[in-house]
This record gives sequence, C-alpha cells and structure tokens, in this order.
Amino acid sequence: MLDKLKYIYLRFILIGCFFIIIYTFFAWLFFLKWDILNVNDEVIKFWLPICLPFIPLYFWLYPRVKLLRLNSKKGDSSFVYIVIAALAIGIPTIIAQYYIEAATGKLTKLNRISEINNFEKTKYYTVQHFWYNKGAAGIHLKSEVTGRNGQNLDFYVYFAVPIFDSITDTSKSNCVGWFGYPFLKSVNNNLSSSEEDIQFRQFELECIDTMNKKDLRKFAYLSTSNHSDDNTGCIKAAKESRYYPKNSTTPIILIPVNEQFQDRIGNKLTWIFMAFGIGGFTWLLMVMFAKLKSNYLETLALIKTGKKNKSLSEVIGFLIPQKGRFATILIVDINILVFILMVFSGLGFMSFESNDLLNWGANYRPYTENNQWWRLITNIFVHGGFVHILMNMVGLIFVSILLEPTIGTKRYLIVYLLCGTVASLTSLYFHTSIVSIGASGAIFGLYGVFFAFLLTKVYEATIQKALFGTMAIFIGYNLIFGFISHGIDNAAHIGGLLSGFLLGFLLTPETKRRKGGLEIEAESVTVESQKTDDQRIE
Repeated sequence: MLDKLKYIYLRFILIGCFFIIIYTFFAWLFFLKWDILNVNDEVIKFWLPICLPFIPLYFWLYPRVKLLRLNSKKGDSSFVYIVIAALAIGIPTIIAQYYIEAATGKLTKLNRISEINNFEKTKYYTVQHFWYNKGAAGIHLKSEVTGRNGQNLDFYVYFAVPIFDSITDTSKSNCVGWFGYPFLKSVNNNLSSSEEDIQFRQFELECIDTMNKKDLRKFAYLSTSNHSDDNTGCIKAAKESRYYPKNSTTPIILIPVNEQFQDRIGNKLTWIFMAFGIGGFTWLLMVMFAKLKSNYLETLALIKTGKKNKSLSEVIGFLIPQKGRFATILIVDINILVFILMVFSGLGFMSFESNDLLNWGANYRPYTENNQWWRLITNIFVHGGFVHILMNMVGLIFVSILLEPTIGTKRYLIVYLLCGTVASLTSLYFHTSIVSIGASGAIFGLYGVFFAFLLTKVYEATIQKALFGTMAIFIGYNLIFGFISHGIDNAAHIGGLLSGFLLGFLLTPETKRRKGGLEIEAESVTVESQKTDDQRIE
C-alpha cells in the first residue's frame, strides 16, 4: 500500500499540481497579459489543457503505472489509467483558465464610449453615456457540422450594434465600439437541404425578433474576448453595417453581461480544488485496487536508471520520414504543420470557416477556374478541423503500412498527388459552389490502388484474406456515409477511388516483377548465408 502511494500516486499528484500551476501561469502571461499569440480561446481554455497532460504523464507516470498488474483477458488497461489521470488534471486546468481570466481582468470605467481608445486595453468595461442604433445593426450567419459523425448542424446568428456617444454622432460615417450578441441553435443533420434552410431562416427571424424586443441599455458591464468564435462572428457582423469603418483597425466588440461584476468569479477557485480532488481520489482508488507486480522493485530500479523509459526521440521518431515510410510520414507531417499554423493563426481548432479555408488553398470552382489551378493540389493538405485531420491521417497510415513498401516511395508519392488532383477535378466538375478541402480524396485513391492489388493477388493469400473484407467494408462504409450525410464531398472520394483503382491495375505487372525480384534476391542471400554456415561447420 505505502509503496503504491510513494512510487505511483505521489508522482501523479506532483505532475498534476505542477501542470495546473505552470500551464495556467504561461497561458495567462502569453495570451492574457502580453497577448502575443493569436490563438483561439477554445484551444487555450479547453483543448490544450485536455491534450497536453498526456505528455508529462506518458514520460514520468506511465512507466510507473506499468509496475501494477493490469493485464487481464481483456488486455492491458494501463493506458486507461493514464487517460483517467489526464482527465483528472485537465478538467481543473480548464476551470483554472476561466478563473484566472476573470480574476485578473481589469475593469475600466468610461464616461463616454469614445473614451475607450484613451485607456489601456482591458478585459471589462462600464460606460455611463452612450447611444446605439439598433436599426443599423450588422448580421452574420454561419452554419457548422458538428458531432463525431457529423450528426449535428449548428446555426449561428451574430449581431453587431454600433455604439455612439450621443444621437448626434449617428450622422457620422463610423462608430467607436459595437455591442455583440451571438445566438446558437443545433438541429439534426439528417434533414434535407430545403428543411435545413427553412429551419435556419426561422431561427434567424426568431433572433431578429429577440433583438427588436431587447433593451440594450440593461447590462451590468461589458466584456471583451478578442480570440473567441463569438468575437470573430460579431466582427463579421459589424462589417455588414453601414457604420463599419472601412479603413480602420479591427472593431471593438463588447459583449453585454447581466450579472454583477463582483459575481464574475463565482465558485471557480473552489471548483479547481474540488475537480482535482475528485479526480485524484478516483485515481487513488484505481491504484489501490490494483496489485503490484512481484518484481516491481527491480523494474523500478531500471526506471530510475532510465533503462525502462522511452526517450523523446523514440516517441517522436515516428514523425521522422524513414526508409519504407518516407512519403507517408512526409505527407502526415505537412498536413499536421498546416493544421498547426492555421490553429496558431487564430482560425479555430475543431472547425474553420469557409473564407479562412479559401485563404489557405481550398478548392472552390469560381476561384480555381480563375487561373488558381494550384488549389487542386493545395486543398488536399488543408483540413476543416481537428476531427477531420485526425480521421484522415489514421486512414492514411492504415493503408500505407503495406502500400508504400510495395510500390516504392516515388511511385507512392506520384500516386497520392495524382489521385488527389483527380479527386479535386471530380469535385470541381460536380460542385459549382462547394468549398472542398481534405486529403480524403487522395487517401481513397491509395485505397483504390490497394484494392486493385488485392484483386490481382499482388499480396500473399494470407494477407488477402485478412485485408480484403476489411478494405471493402471501410470503402463501402465511407461512401455510404458520404451519401447520407451533408458536408461530405463524395464526388472527390469517388474520383480518387476510381483513379487509384485504375492506377493499381496499371502498376500491378511492374509491382509483381519488383516483388518477385526481391523474393529471388532474398532467397539467394539465404542460400549464400547457409553455404557460409556449412563452410564454417566444416
């Protein structure tokens, strides 16, 4: 019991405490105080606190979790312990971000709204005298497919109401600040396009009616959030107003808050300790109910000397292109790099907007046909969000384990780019006004090549039996799901699949010759080695 507390649980507590404190401090320093990185709030407040704990836990706790006897008929559950530990650390870290933002945010009291530019920028404001023009409000509409399988469709309606010092200022061509009002509604994504349009229009009218009835003078204070989706949506709404200053800096969006300023912190600080306490107690029970391995002291000694720890180079080594998987990892690295750059450009994390995707090279018929043919290639390295790139990269790695070593790196890279281009052209032909992005068309091309190889018996019978059914189910499921779901470019999938299937048949003879030559060479090496061994025996 004491050994488990000393060698395992204490390490978890130390990692948790240090992570929450260090992450919260640097997030506050870089993103709140200095504001030097234009990263979406969702990434800083949620995704990084959830994902980053896996790094210290993997290096400093996971080897010690392996001291426990966690193997059973259902498999090794040691990674489940790490997932629970990551949640136990990540959830209080998320709460800490909202606490530190509220606790350190300064309140600036303005007599008139025009004074906002005379003070250092702060998180919160109050204003005594102002006038607004609700009739000149700008409106921005946005829809977004969400959910693990795209089962939800979110409707967003953003309003930006121009604010002035007095009614006489409404005759001016621009204003100083804007009241921002975001609205959200989720519907089932299985509705037809016409039904979705009706629902969206009805929701828009409901929001307009709400705004018409709302007294915009009733608020306790105003809040700013420069890197949130709501702020971005309200800025786009402001651009639709006739008062939007065309040649000025980004407009100041002020979100009205009705609760009292002193209540903004609430019980957030208490919930940080409670969340970590609940998570820590849960993990303690999990550790206590598990038994230590009989040789745990010897294993612990090896861990302390570093012999049982995986080095960082071994972990990230997978992302370094090497012989046999050079092209695959290179493609994965490029996709991940583009995604990271988009995230740190402040575009989002779970999803990006169409205009931002266009700026990063998405395929869009009016643009592509206007001498921007490079979009046929660039769009296959751009993804619509975290889930999109995750699923595509998993699918890419799965098919490439056998395919790249079979056809060679150069042929693999040519096939990938060619299938991706054909997929983009197919999407361009069938869709006149769809923004198309993602590597799935090129990946479907690789699956087409692999499927052709299975049909022509390029691989051994044992491999064919194991993979033929799996490949057929994977391709069929994705195509069927693409037909019944909105927001999926099935034209690109089919174009990539068919082009890859055709290339697979064209590559089959040469691939069989290369494969046969390698087998003959391998046999000759074996014979020579046996001969050498015989000579040694004699």
